[in-house]
Amino acid sequence: MTSYASILLIDHSLGECERFRQALRRSGLDVALYTECDAEAALRFLANRAGHEPLPSVILLDWHLEKTRGDTFMTRLRTHSCFASIPVVAFTTADVSSDLTASYAHGANGYVVKPGETEALLTVKELSGRMFSGTITRGTLALDPATRTLLIEVDLLNRDHALQPGTFGEITLLLNKKPNALELPPSSILLNGKAKTVFLVDQGTAKRVQVKTGITDGRWIEIIEELTGGEQVVVVGKSNLRDGTPLTPSPYTLREGTPSMQRF
Repeated sequence: MTSYASILLIDHSLGECERFRQALRRSGLDVALYTECDAEAALRFLANRAGHEPLPSVILLDWHLEKTRGDTFMTRLRTHSCFASIPVVAFTTADVSSDLTASYAHGANGYVVKPGETEALLTVKELSGRMFSGTITRGTLALDPATRTLLIEVDLLNRDHALQPGTFGEITLLLNKKPNALELPPSSILLNGKAKTVFLVDQGTAKRVQVKTGITDGRWIEIIEELTGGEQVVVVGKSNLRDGTPLTPSPYTLREGTPSMQRF
């Protein structure tokens, strides 16, 4: 069985996979590229090749896959004797030291932080709300003082040529992404000057806790400090609460929020 150099890229972003394919083509390297969008599909791909076709020379793993984290994939991969020796390079756009430590602890051979790119999602109502992913490739260096807008150019995947000249759509720019962030609905946050607090259910009574918040998309707000994710947080009925007020919590179905946006 002849063996050729090959790469298995595991990334849930089709845009990232296509850009990697184009970069590999431009490099001129004689390397076969296989892509899978999640851990389960990647493990099936490897299992189907084991004993029949050459296994990949190296696996490039997005550490923050949508369905399965990188550490879970690595644990399952390394339990198979056939796959235990395949080099794995973990990559992510989040420069977090805990991810670096976890990747090596679970058997990764390398860890790379990708340079950040602003991802864009185009929604076209004329195509039943279909979404196209891409990235900002260039833009003007200054705002137009009259309209306070900035001209940008976005590269989009359009393999089936569904996007035609003159097509209108709505662009969403993903300016900041934090995988596995701890989030709360904004309605659960109480403002007291600059302080932000929430009420927790603590042994049947209310307990006020000051928190530190991060980014928000209008639907959710990031909690950076003081909470772990296992607490019961009061969302409605906070106006008359004080520390020690008896509580009988009940589940609450959150209403769909409105994402933050700027229209021009």
